[in-house]
Amino acid sequence: MTQRLIDAEATEALLKLASKTVDDQLGREQKYPELSDYFNTYYSANYVAPDPRQQILRRKRAISLPDTLFEQYNCMATILRPQHDQNSDIVLDQTRGHYESYEELDQVIINVALVKPKRDTFDDKVEYLLVIATPIEVHLLGLASGSGSQPHTLYITNMNVPTDNVAIRGIVGTNDGRIFMNGNDGRLWEIDYQAEEGWFSKKCSKREVIGNPLSYFIPTFLSNVRVDPIVKVVFDETRQIIYGLTENSNIEVIGLAGTTHTRSTIKSSYILQEGKRKSNHNRAMDESLFKIVDIHVIPSTESKDVNLLLVTATGCRLYFGHKAALDYNSQRHIDQTNTGPYLLHVRIPPTFENAPEAVLGVQGQYRVHQSLYNNGVFLAAHSLHDAADALIASAPDSGPINKASTATKSVGSSYIPRLTELAMIAGLDGKIWGISELPGVEYAGAIDSSIARNELAVQLSRSAREYLVLTNSGVQVFSKRRPIDTLQQLLLDGRGAESDLVSFFTQ
Repeated sequence: MTQRLIDAEATEALLKLASKTVDDQLGREQKYPELSDYFNTYYSANYVAPDPRQQILRRKRAISLPDTLFEQYNCMATILRPQHDQNSDIVLDQTRGHYESYEELDQVIINVALVKPKRDTFDDKVEYLLVIATPIEVHLLGLASGSGSQPHTLYITNMNVPTDNVAIRGIVGTNDGRIFMNGNDGRLWEIDYQAEEGWFSKKCSKREVIGNPLSYFIPTFLSNVRVDPIVKVVFDETRQIIYGLTENSNIEVIGLAGTTHTRSTIKSSYILQEGKRKSNHNRAMDESLFKIVDIHVIPSTESKDVNLLLVTATGCRLYFGHKAALDYNSQRHIDQTNTGPYLLHVRIPPTFENAPEAVLGVQGQYRVHQSLYNNGVFLAAHSLHDAADALIASAPDSGPINKASTATKSVGSSYIPRLTELAMIAGLDGKIWGISELPGVEYAGAIDSSIARNELAVQLSRSAREYLVLTNSGVQVFSKRRPIDTLQQLLLDGRGAESDLVSFFTQ
């Protein structure tokens, strides 16, 4: 009887210890820094370039473009990148190499986008809308994606709107089925569509969301000429804000929340001057090289204070947010003349001192022309020359960040987060046309946004992240290495060597 009592007490003690261990670990995971926590200095440039076994991306496979596409080389249209000299649309499944062709148009295709449809508007089989822009009209096609060996199916919806001779330069869709597009006239439009025509509404029409402020002063015969047209549009679902990048590197900020739309502008002059000042006049922010080439939304699920990421041609990342994000640091300088979000931080690109000239280029200066950013991972296309690009990749080094943020602090000490990223550069065959992330699988259901940035905490709860890089020679599929993938590779390659394992666990 006494022995049983001792066993029960020991079991209870072990259970309490296990419970405390789990609670402590969950608490440590919650301490992972928020994005704005890193912005305690004006700029940063802390990178680690690991050996090939620990690089953040590995090439998983390559998919060759079908012969049909090569026959129409440089004049095809795909979901990732539209071309401008063909009147047929080819839908390529990059994960399986299958494709379908739509050849019903007698007009040149100048832009293509894949978006989600509005609910209860189409047959349940229609999972996406293929938006095809020509110089004359914009057409909506339904798309049902095939599974396994089944092909995709395109559905003619008879929905189209005129372009009024405006060249559509960008198309973006929202999760609830709204479609926005911008053209070379500088205006932003929304396509309205519904299942049936109403008494006073068409089945498909377009309306101007916001026009160019100079439109009232420009004569009618010059109405399609704009000084600074929008070249790319992105939509922040979480804050209901549209950001438009203009040809002259200005940023239009359009708020859609509420009954009226608001508009403000982040001027390129402010971006340049603040970028130079905050980067301590780093060469990457030199005025002669300055150009914004891409913009990305940072949703509120990733950061409460940081809203927007701008990417320069030299590879700098410029993080923007509202004034409230600056108040925690009394040394911050607030520019009261700027009416849009404020520049919070400049991230200088990695240098890759030991990389060969073949992947860096002869000038030693990045020439970034497009990029992707999502939940900490940043990919950029760097132009080496007219026939080849290199892929730059960076992501937070979660091991040291976790270790530093959860370490026991002495009385009176304060932890100042430092953003350290793993970085790599890889040469590719051909020019990069598009970069996209494949949807992942979350094994344990939706991941709490408070720990989603902490890769160590969620690496076993979801599949490894995968990226498609479309070039003029095919599709490269890259997989992001999680810490557990790096450990597996070290175990396979190490053959009992302890030094690499010790380094992995102590970093």
